Amino acid sequence: MSKKACIFIDGENFRYTIIGLFENFDKHDYLPQRAKWTEFFDWIAVKANYGNPVNRLRTYWYAIQGIDYMPYELPDPARQTEKATRLLAKNEEFMLEHDGLSGDDLITKLEEQITKLSRKREIMQKRFDGWACTPRTVPVKSRESADQGRSQADEEEPIQRAASGTDLGSRGSGRE
Repeated sequence: MSKKACIFIDGENFRYTIIGLFENFDKHDYLPQRAKWTEFFDWIAVKANYGNPVNRLRTYWYAIQGIDYMPYELPDPARQTEKATRLLAKNEEFMLEHDGLSGDDLITKLEEQITKLSRKREIMQKRFDGWACTPRTVPVKSRESADQGRSQADEEEPIQRAASGTDLGSRGSGRE
C-alpha cells in the first residue's frame, strides 16, 4: 500500500527564498511561470518519504490575507505620553533612547520613535499590497480542481483561495 502525502507551503517565505536563489526571477511574477510545479511538489513528497514512492494528494499554499498591527493604533505622544512611553519601553533600543528624558524632550523623542514605527508599518503594508496581486492560477500539469471535483485539461490550475490557504490541487480522482 502506497503512502499518501499532502504538502503545506508557507507561500511568502517560499516565494522570497526563490527570489533570493534565482537572480533572473522576475519579481513582478508571483511565481516563476515556467517552473514544473507538479514535478517539484512530487519530488518534495518523495524526499519527505526517504526516497520511497508516495501518492501526493494535494499541495496547499498558505499566504496571509491581511496584516493586524499590535497595537492597532499608535498613541499620540503629546496627548498620551504615558501610554506612548509604556508601549515604546517594550523595545529595548527605544527604551534606552528615551530613558531619563522628560517634558518636551521626552515628547520629541517619543514622536520620533512613533514616526519610525509608522514608516515601518507603511513599508510592510506596501509589501503586503504587492502580495495581494497574487495571480488566480499557478502553471501546473493537469490536476483535479478541488472546488469542482473535475479534471482541468489546460496548463493552468485555478488557485482555490481560502482564509487560511490556497489549494493547488490534488492527485488522483475524485475529491480526497
